[in-house]
Amino acid sequence: RDVAPSRGLGDVYKRQGLSTMNAEKKNFYGWILLVAIGIMFLCSSGFILVGASVVNPLMMADSSMNMNATLMGLGFTLFVLCQGIPAPLIGQFITKYGQKKTFIVGGLLLIIGGLLMAFVVKTTIGYLIAFGVILSIGSQMAGQVTMQTSVSAWFVQKRALAMSIATVIGAIGSFISPRILNSIAVSY
Repeated sequence: RDVAPSRGLGDVYKRQGLSTMNAEKKNFYGWILLVAIGIMFLCSSGFILVGASVVNPLMMADSSMNMNATLMGLGFTLFVLCQGIPAPLIGQFITKYGQKKTFIVGGLLLIIGGLLMAFVVKTTIGYLIAFGVILSIGSQMAGQVTMQTSVSAWFVQKRALAMSIATVIGAIGSFISPRILNSIAVSY
C-alpha cells in the first residue's frame, strides 16, 4: 500500500474513544468566522464602492481638485478594472498564502488607501491611484474573492446558507455606508 492511512481528526478521536460527531460540532467555529468574514466584506464592498458615491462628488465639488465628471468616471473605470484584472492573481495569492493573510493584506490596503484619500489626495492623479488602484485591489483582496473562498473552505453542507449570510452582511454595508459617510462629511 503506497498511501499512508488518514490521520485526520476523526482517527484521533476514534483512537481515544471519543465521538467524532460531538467533537467536531463542539469545536466548529465557522459561524463565528462567518460573521467576521461578513464584516470584512461589509467594509470592503459597502464602504468603498458605495461610499464613493458620497465622497467622490464632494471631491468633484472641491475646486482645488480640478476634477470633472469625466475624471471621476475614469476613477470608477480604473476601480472596476483593478477589481477584475488582478482577480486571478489574488486567487493565486490565496492558494499560496491562505485566506487569513489575504484578508490582512487587503485590509491593510484598504486602510492605506482610505488614509491617502482622507489626508493626502489633493490631485486627480492621487485620486486615480488611491481610489482606482489601491482601494480597488484592497477591496477585492478583503472582499468578494477571499470571502467566497473562505466560506467555501469552511462550509460544505450549509455552504449556500453561509454564503448568503456573508453576502447579506456585506449588503448591509451598502445600505449604511452612505448615511454614515454623509453624516461625517456634513460635520466637516
